[in-house]
Amino acid sequence: DFLRQIIFQRDSDFNAADARSLLAERARSMITASRDTLVISAERLSGHAASGGYDAVRIADRLHAIIPEARVFWVLRHQAEAIRSEYKQIVLAGWPGNLSDTLAPTPRMKTVGVDLAYWEYDRLLSAYARRFGRDKVKVIDYGQFTRDRGLALDDVARFLEIGPWSL
Repeated sequence: DFLRQIIFQRDSDFNAADARSLLAERARSMITASRDTLVISAERLSGHAASGGYDAVRIADRLHAIIPEARVFWVLRHQAEAIRSEYKQIVLAGWPGNLSDTLAPTPRMKTVGVDLAYWEYDRLLSAYARRFGRDKVKVIDYGQFTRDRGLALDDVARFLEIGPWSL
């Protein structure tokens, strides 16, 4: 329900205080010790490639309105790998377009579509840095996870100011 409010709630119906209350309620049921850290994770929080990420900055605004004290970390994949992976996902979901039409769509008046700017990560990272502060935003390389998951998780733990964990 919390993610639905952030991602899908109409602007006219979105209420940051209600979403924060819902988050606090959920956190109380999940956090069992004072040293616990709540992590909210959903790939959709960065927008969606099939829509060109049209709502990605709106989601950043909403997250900041709800949890201005949050730390934000991203695991980013090399753009070429990410595009291939995303295209496979949307084809499996029923996308009818071929790769060249998908990556260079003609502008549509009634719908949003794939936009290569979605994979220009600096745009959205800058939006998050402006809202939360540069020191509260961290980027982790997906390749680092595949090469040395422990090192990557230690990096995340340092950023979140929590103790390291074992796999």
